[in-house]
Amino acid sequence: AKCRIMSAREQEVFLLIGKGKSSREICSILNIGLSTVESHRKAIAQCLGTSGADLVRIAAIHCFKAEHGLIEELVQSD
Repeated sequence: AKCRIMSAREQEVFLLIGKGKSSREICSILNIGLSTVESHRKAIAQCLGTSGADLVRIAAIHCFKAEHGLIEELVQSD
């Protein structure tokens, strides 16, 4: 089931997934633990109603569109 808009941190993780970064690379870039990255991946996949390779594919498409100004941000306003 789809859910709320992604948090700022989830969006960071999502965009890094879209750029082809592994979970370990994301840990290093964001200075967070592997279990935290995996929790974010799970929450993102749940929000999008997908998992695994489909999550990577969706993230890559989103990343491309975001870099070319074709979509609005996913981050919720605080």
